[in-house]
Amino acid sequence: MDYSKLSDGEISVRLAYFLKPKYSATIHPNEKTGAQLSWNWFNTVQKTYFFPLRRAEDLFPVMKKYRIGVTPSGKTVWTATHESGISATHRNPLRAVAIVYLLLQESANA
Repeated sequence: MDYSKLSDGEISVRLAYFLKPKYSATIHPNEKTGAQLSWNWFNTVQKTYFFPLRRAEDLFPVMKKYRIGVTPSGKTVWTATHESGISATHRNPLRAVAIVYLLLQESANA
């Protein structure tokens, strides 16, 4: 799948599917770059928010666990790479890391 064509919100929802499997994720209604996570707690719907493309603390554990490296690829562009050869380039380094992670999950589940 070509993740570079997806919006930030769609990538956040796909990341939530793998990183927060106990929650139901949708694109955040007010902030389209993130995901809204919801779950049932004593028959009440609780909600929280997930912004992995803006908050590094959401993706740094993934980078460490899956050994995804980020290097500058120009003045305004970053490249995220994995030792398997999967790489992605974007202006937002967290988005590049997210795309590499999603490609890794896609290849693992194929």
